[in-house]
Amino acid sequence: MLHPCIVKPLHNLMASGINGAKLQILIYHRVLERKDPLQPGEPDTAEFAWQMAILARYFNVLPLEEALLALQNDDLPPRAAAITFDDGYADNLYLALPILESNRLHATIFVAPGYLDGGIMFNDRIQESLRHYSGPTLDLSELGVAGHLALHDSPSRRAAINAVINAIKYLAPAARAEAASKVVELTGSVLPKDLMLSTAELQTLGAAQVTIGAHTMNHPILATLDDQ
Repeated sequence: MLHPCIVKPLHNLMASGINGAKLQILIYHRVLERKDPLQPGEPDTAEFAWQMAILARYFNVLPLEEALLALQNDDLPPRAAAITFDDGYADNLYLALPILESNRLHATIFVAPGYLDGGIMFNDRIQESLRHYSGPTLDLSELGVAGHLALHDSPSRRAAINAVINAIKYLAPAARAEAASKVVELTGSVLPKDLMLSTAELQTLGAAQVTIGAHTMNHPILATLDDQ
């Protein structure tokens, strides 16, 4: 198992082979230039660099596809690990990739291409809207969020962001997008257009020692969709 300090800022999935071989799959989303109080689970570059140095020194880090094949064939090396990123944030290219390359580590990045070229996912629409809203409270009861949301400091903003995301996350994709747009409208926010990769940036990643994987087109909750 990884040391708890290593896995704290990221998701960690353990896959077991037929004969008990273990594969650690580290699941990141972003690497930030500096710590963000609204995203305490996302590592900054210093933290990510430290984690990658530990992985490079003490683990056998494999491309995910190669690792899964070795797991299936019961041929994993000891302390096997794979590194993945979800969604397709631009910082995967500009901040994460140089650190990966300096440690000679491979990663797989699962991209939702509906957000390329200036798109922004619903959760980020909520987060960035509430990050910059200047009022001390916000009434989003029409979206099913109870009470006036306090926004007087970073912990209260983070709690408000979680409350809104949880209220709309499992709506049908069109309804979820409409609800997120309503939050943007009510807060008068101007959203960033460079959070996600552009097509050209994705192609740059694809030319590096990175595997590009599929993460659905627009990141729906699959359990809410019919089979078709």
